[in-house]
Amino acid sequence: MSQILDQSGLKAPTLYHHFGGKERLYVTWVGQALGTARHDLCSTLRSYGPINDKLIAYANTLLGQPFDLLQILRDRQILTEPDAYDKVQESVSSCLIVPLAEAMDSNFKVDNPAVSANLFLLMVASCKKPYSIKDGSLPPVAHTVDVFLDGIEN
Repeated sequence: MSQILDQSGLKAPTLYHHFGGKERLYVTWVGQALGTARHDLCSTLRSYGPINDKLIAYANTLLGQPFDLLQILRDRQILTEPDAYDKVQESVSSCLIVPLAEAMDSNFKVDNPAVSANLFLLMVASCKKPYSIKDGSLPPVAHTVDVFLDGIEN
């Protein structure tokens, strides 16, 4: 919340009143942040060739976003307003999981692409930040993608 307040330049009571409370402000922010990320992530999935390149680019794009997915998922658990949890989950699903699941479904024979996409998102989110290859060693994101693909293929 402090980041939202700092960026807006407004005081907490003003923002909370406008959005109808702290949780509604948070849910709105999550929807907008993930909606913006969805645009970037979908462009990434369309821009790259082989699936491993798409997944590495997707992971780096996701990790370069101005939010912490793991924190959003943790915060979702403590929301108390009716439907707040469901709205955050819907934003995560529609903006992050569905586009990734569709890309996976067209490249793999998996029983449930959404489950695979969710697993991949959690694996990537644990990397915390984007990496690049500078010294020829395998960056953590690429390693994460390799581990994921090995699991899918076996």
